[in-house]
Amino acid sequence: MALTKEDLQAIGELMDSKLAAERAHTQEMFATERTHTQEMIDRAENRILAYIESSVEPKIKAIAEGHSLLNEKLNPLLDLPDKVDDIQNNVSLLASVLKEHIHN
Repeated sequence: MALTKEDLQAIGELMDSKLAAERAHTQEMFATERTHTQEMIDRAENRILAYIESSVEPKIKAIAEGHSLLNEKLNPLLDLPDKVDDIQNNVSLLASVLKEHIHN
């Protein structure tokens, strides 16, 4: 028995409708999976942000505060080389003046 043109058209239409239904189902599954994946990414991102806010930021602030305190304590020490030079110059001057007075 040979298939007629109408038979082939009917088979084609049946295949087209089956493929369209399968395509719609696949797209629906893909959209659902994409939504699920995006929700997982959003939850992970929120957990990371919460961790940064609760753990990392306070540590960074503590480090910054410590750095600031160190700067406050160390800044006066920056002038010490100049003060030492001044003291050395004064001592040398006094020594030379004393030598002159002792020898005279």
